[in-house]
Amino acid sequence: MKLEDYSKAKNNSRESTDNKNQISRREVLNKAGWYALSAATMMVLMKSQAKASTSVPAAPTPTPAGTEWRRTSRT
Repeated sequence: MKLEDYSKAKNNSRESTDNKNQISRREVLNKAGWYALSAATMMVLMKSQAKASTSVPAAPTPTPAGTEWRRTSRT
């Protein structure tokens, strides 16, 4: 029984039939990481922008007619 020689790594992942270069697993993970990072950043920025646009200062409440606010002494 003859054993196969596995000392040389066979690189069949870059062979393509339609003349397009395939990218390695590491490149795919790197690209997916960048997409995830940019998506998370955009979600955080859009959430904070939405909060800022909805946080309009409240209008002062009108005082009822006939009542008057007086300042008390601070002693």
